Amino acid sequence: QPRSPKSIQRVVLSRKWRNEMVGRMRGAGTALGEQVEYHARTATMARICKLSLLVILLFVEGVTARKILKSKIRARGSTYSIAKDSDLHMCKAVVWEMHGEIHKHQLTDDGEEKIYDTSEMAVCLGVVQNYTFTKTAGKSGGTIWKMMKKDKKEDEDEDAEWEAVAQDPSLLDGMMLTKQACFDFCEEVQMEISEEMYARTNKESAQQIADSFCPVLLKNKKNEDKGRNKKPYEPVKESAWDDPSSDPTAKMQQFLKERDRGGAINELLELEAFTPEKMLDEELQVEVHRGERDLKCAVCEVAVKVAANRAEKLRQTPQYKDKWQRESLVTDIIVRVCHGDDYERLQQGFYPEVPGNPPKWADNWEIEKGPQGKWSMKRAKKKSKPARPEGEEEMEEEEPQEVAEGEPDAHQMKIMRNAMISLACKAAVDNRLSEDDGDLAELLVDHGDRKTGKELAKEFCRPMCDTGKQEL
Repeated sequence: QPRSPKSIQRVVLSRKWRNEMVGRMRGAGTALGEQVEYHARTATMARICKLSLLVILLFVEGVTARKILKSKIRARGSTYSIAKDSDLHMCKAVVWEMHGEIHKHQLTDDGEEKIYDTSEMAVCLGVVQNYTFTKTAGKSGGTIWKMMKKDKKEDEDEDAEWEAVAQDPSLLDGMMLTKQACFDFCEEVQMEISEEMYARTNKESAQQIADSFCPVLLKNKKNEDKGRNKKPYEPVKESAWDDPSSDPTAKMQQFLKERDRGGAINELLELEAFTPEKMLDEELQVEVHRGERDLKCAVCEVAVKVAANRAEKLRQTPQYKDKWQRESLVTDIIVRVCHGDDYERLQQGFYPEVPGNPPKWADNWEIEKGPQGKWSMKRAKKKSKPARPEGEEEMEEEEPQEVAEGEPDAHQMKIMRNAMISLACKAAVDNRLSEDDGDLAELLVDHGDRKTGKELAKEFCRPMCDTGKQEL
């Protein structure tokens, strides 16, 4: 049936309306989908931001957390990996020992300076007596040294402890590691600890101070700069504390007398200061004595050349013109040629600056072991130190290089070299001074102006340089 124009118009309008509504619905659906997708993306981004913020906070916490002791510490010629919580244990141990030291000697009566002075020497002695590092197995299969408090009884004899050390050498390693770690820790935070202990010791117990102060000390990075701009303390001699002198060795002797009743710690410190080679492993000590025999000829010749050069300079002085003084002046050179700069200080009972007090000229030589197991010496290569811009701080010491099992590292090699040269020199020169063919002073006085140092060395060292000995 044909439709009227009005009906046709209505149909067209209805179709237009339907298409428009369908378009609107589709548009609304698209907008709704986009809105849903937008909210989903926003929620995802929010979760990502929260996770990123958490990671950043954890990273900042790791950066700002203060690490005082290095993860590896050198002691007794070896490198020891220590547990991560060693900082906290060492801090609490230092606080406990310092708390007792302050009350025992009433150090707060004389001001903070006395506490500052005792925060390393006396306190570390107490730490060594009451704490130690023990060897444990690490997660990766290596060895980790963990700090712990000694299980000591009040009536325990120190001799029993040293008998245990003789049976288990790792106990001695733990003691030496404890001493070195304590010195390193106190050197780093000496100012902060002394300030805290001065302010709180008479008000709080050692446990309270340790529990509240140590976590703050280790977590707050800003504490690192505390006290750096302060003027260093310069002690004023006004009490028995500063007698017999301001020398650190004298103070140590005083503390050892008060705290080390049995003398065990003092014996250990003297062993490390005067004969450091005896702190090496037994296998390395055997190599030291073998090297002493192998190098005796070469060391003798070098020592005579050094003495001849010093005597030559002495001849230019007015004192040498007096023939009655010549031999005594040259003898003074001879008795020092096998020793370091602290020869006179050792005679007075002080500790040497360099353990063992080896001759300074030993630094010009290196030792090496040949294929047949024989030791020899050669001139050391001069190492040029790279120049650094003015005002730039020195770089931190490099981590020690890994060495093969049973082989000495660089630090141990230095101890061995100094010991070999010192022992060989004393055997070739010092021990022969009373013999007829060992009067090196007479040889230098009578023939030093006519013979070269090499000729004098050949003549004096002939008994040392038999077949098979190295000559230089």
